[in-house]
Amino acid sequence: MGLTIYGNVFSLDAHRARSRRSDLSDRGTFKRLISRIEPDAGEPAVLDMLRDYRRANRLRTVNQARQNANAGISTIQVAEQALRETESALQRIQEITSRPLDGEPVEGSKRAKYDQEVAQLVRDIDGLAGESQRHSMRLMRGGLSSHSFAVGVDQPEEICFTVDDTSSAQMGVEASVAWDDPQLALDALANIHRAMNRVAQVRQELDQVHNRFNTVLERLSSLSEQALTERRGIESAQEAETVVAGLHSALSQQAEAAITMQANQHTMLVNLLLN
Repeated sequence: MGLTIYGNVFSLDAHRARSRRSDLSDRGTFKRLISRIEPDAGEPAVLDMLRDYRRANRLRTVNQARQNANAGISTIQVAEQALRETESALQRIQEITSRPLDGEPVEGSKRAKYDQEVAQLVRDIDGLAGESQRHSMRLMRGGLSSHSFAVGVDQPEEICFTVDDTSSAQMGVEASVAWDDPQLALDALANIHRAMNRVAQVRQELDQVHNRFNTVLERLSSLSEQALTERRGIESAQEAETVVAGLHSALSQQAEAAITMQANQHTMLVNLLLN
């Protein structure tokens, strides 16, 4: 049977180091360490783990905020696309509605064709107002559609916005053309003009929110890069520390083996040390 004697400083240090590492590994998962151990200067390994956990948690928070901000931008983009199409439909309805005021008579099949086109455009507007959606959230259906996105990291912060109802009924757009009544045609054009202004206002408000999201994303990207840099630095330092610890352990084992060999070769020395 081999004989091991921890009789010099080098071997004793190695033994203590292995004991400390074994003790830390036996404490369980990192979450259990956090719940059980209060940070103190006597346990630097635990402090390092706690700091690493906080950095990792901060990085997760930053990434979640970025994801929420991107979801907000996606929602706005869907709404903006629907509003652009609504604006185009209103412009075409405006052109057709102004025909009775041009002084050029429109009769028969042409009237029917224009009436069908206006009716279809109104249906398109209502479809855009009622069916556009993003991430299972309805936009512009039955009044104001409210959205809120959490983008805070160190403290709570939300970006909230609403999308106004742009259905034909809400905007006062008729699905017919007043061919034989100039006054009704003028009233219809006035309603269409107000509807176009309303859509333009909604688009302007969404554009402002879009810019705010972009500003927040720039800040979050900077925080994310900073957190990643810190994490890479920690991993690099940990790798270097692992290499050094491995070298130290190898040297310690060699020293212990040398002492053991010498002790085994000198029985009198062993008996003296044991007594």
